[in-house]
This record gives sequence, structure tokens and C-alpha cells, in this order.
Amino acid sequence: MLMCLGACAPEHSTYSDFRDLPHDGWYASMPLRFCPEITDSTVTTCDVALAVRHSSSYAYSDLSLVVDMIDSTHHVKRRLVTIPVADKYGNWKGTGFGGLYQLKCDVARNMPLSSILSIVVWQSMKGCEKVECIENVGVIVTPSNK
Repeated sequence: MLMCLGACAPEHSTYSDFRDLPHDGWYASMPLRFCPEITDSTVTTCDVALAVRHSSSYAYSDLSLVVDMIDSTHHVKRRLVTIPVADKYGNWKGTGFGGLYQLKCDVARNMPLSSILSIVVWQSMKGCEKVECIENVGVIVTPSNK
């Protein structure tokens, strides 16, 4: 039975990792570094996504992030990402229950696997040195669909 359920599941990620953020807030000067280790030799290109978990006390309708993807030659591919966490009426987007919600956002598609040595994520909310009520930030790397 378990094997049948596994066969129907969506494609599994090659790498995923979440970081907890301090309860007193995520400072703009506090980067989160992820070092994906992909051991599947058949994967040549991948998709990179971010997942963010926030509490219902989060004070904004979006979250602005800077995502730096660094390759082995220290070349940086920077992406500016804005994740809408609430609609114009203040209703939370994403999935969740109780007071926690999670959203997933694509950052890059069909990236050569060799171009991702590390991924660094910064919060970049304008005018906010510290953002509160973001619980976790994660990076998810999956094989690209060809």
C-alpha cells in the first residue's frame, strides 16, 4: 500500500532545507545560507524555489527577498523576489492551519546544477531593518522537467 501511495506522489525534491528565524525578528543584515548537496548524477538542470512560513501576526501583505545563487567560481546570480502573502482584503495566501501559513515561490527554472554551489537569502523589506513573524525560510531544489 505504501509503495502505491509513493508512486502517486508528486516528484520529490532533490534537496530541501528550512531555517528557523529568531523570535525577535529577521534582520536585513542576517543572511540565510543554504548549500544544496545533490547526489543524483542523472540531474543536470534543476528548479529552485523558496518556501516561507509566517504567523498570522505578520504585519505586511508581501515579503521582499534577495536570493543570491553562487557558483563554484563565486559568480553570483541575483534574483529579487517579492512574495505576496495576503490579498488586497488581507486574506492570507498559501496553505496552513491555526496561526501558521506557508507559501512557495519559484526563483529559477532550468538552472544548470553546476551553477549552484550555495544559495543566500536576505530579507529586503524597504524601510524595515527587522521583519517579525516570519518563522522559517526554506530552499527547495527539484530536477527540471524536460
